[in-house]
Amino acid sequence: MISIRKAREADIPAVHNIVSENLKEEYEPNMLAQFAQAWPEGSLVAEDMGKVFGYLLAVLPSPYEARVLLLVVVPSQRNRGTGAMMLASLLNQCALIGLKSISLEVRVSNPGAIRFYAKFGFGVNAILKKYYRDGEDAYLMRKVV
Repeated sequence: MISIRKAREADIPAVHNIVSENLKEEYEPNMLAQFAQAWPEGSLVAEDMGKVFGYLLAVLPSPYEARVLLLVVVPSQRNRGTGAMMLASLLNQCALIGLKSISLEVRVSNPGAIRFYAKFGFGVNAILKKYYRDGEDAYLMRKVV
């Protein structure tokens, strides 16, 4: 059975592998650990029978807003509601602490992710030119909580 929980320090190697194998951007293990320590409620893993297969990382850039840095699920576990469970958990946490909005960036070439976030009420606020290291543009998406 899939469970969503706060990431632990012991999860960082598995999380780093998932991120490295599934995203174009690079995140060093110590950076993931630092972000997780800064706001533990914004660092979530999806696991089943002790195996981590999804990760969501968000930060608090201000007292009023959260920012999702990454959300990734291994390919074999996609389209099963795991990403939705992690994002819903984060949205609940944001509402509990009284945040006003949540933002994220998504590649313009990722229509699946754009549709996914739109289902949760995120809308495109801006285009960020050459946002990613490979020069691809991003959409800045935001949701008012």
